[in-house]
Amino acid sequence: MNKLHRRAGGPPVRPHVTLLSGIENTQARAEIKLKHLAMRIKAFPIRLEQIAWRQDYFRCLFVTIAPSAELEAAHRIAHEVFEMGPPDPFEPHLSLLYGNIDEPLKKELALDAGGTLNVGFDVGSLQLVNASPSLPVTAWQVIAEHAVGQ
Repeated sequence: MNKLHRRAGGPPVRPHVTLLSGIENTQARAEIKLKHLAMRIKAFPIRLEQIAWRQDYFRCLFVTIAPSAELEAAHRIAHEVFEMGPPDPFEPHLSLLYGNIDEPLKKELALDAGGTLNVGFDVGSLQLVNASPSLPVTAWQVIAEHAVGQ
């Protein structure tokens, strides 16, 4: 990811998979809800697939994630616990690069990275991040973290 950032610019991105965004709550309530969410979810695997890109600042360059019942359930439960409307169409991904860069460079970066990341990892914890639209990405902060299943 550092190599991508050096070549294309944009803010550094910490690897993450977003289950839910747009939470409007007090920090204390959000932390309690995160703990409840973590207790309802057990560890599960995530499999990374294709490197893709869009004309979207936050999906400038990303890796698609293989669909799974566990990930879909975690997304649905997150909406329930945080009392948010019905789940939005879920397109799980892991962002590699944020920014507004030209299409040819995105394609080149994806090909240079191999086009596919056939790797996986187990989700062991959930984080609550202050990623308010009013904050620059470099100011995003982890507010709380809880191990899943506990």
